[in-house]
Amino acid sequence: MLTPIWVGNRENPILGHHRMSKLTIADDGNLAIFNQATRLAVWSTHAIITAKNTTVVLQDDGNLILRDASNSSNILWQSFDYPTDVMTPGAKLGRDKVTVLNRRLVSKKSLADPAAGLYCLELDPTGANQFVFKL
Repeated sequence: MLTPIWVGNRENPILGHHRMSKLTIADDGNLAIFNQATRLAVWSTHAIITAKNTTVVLQDDGNLILRDASNSSNILWQSFDYPTDVMTPGAKLGRDKVTVLNRRLVSKKSLADPAAGLYCLELDPTGANQFVFKL
């Protein structure tokens, strides 16, 4: 059994055959998932793209990265900033002081439905050095 470590369109899954969806770099340089039947984007990284060309890399640790094709150190978006319900080595939890993103684990509704479930695990937002489990 395979365990997905990240779901891009978890709140709006494309129902039906897997060939109905396409992961691609959109015209604006963002990574996007398109519904092939409707030709509409159902999810996008929505990164502010300043690069002329972007590229996508799946690192050995499982982090999916959108970066500037001419400057590999310029990371425009990364899946480790948006964890779902699986923690992998190298991933981080807590607030990123630069991007102000709060990285936390959120359960899924069920094995068949990847949408956000009822439970959340995150670092205590008060700054206490502890994890908080929320319903």
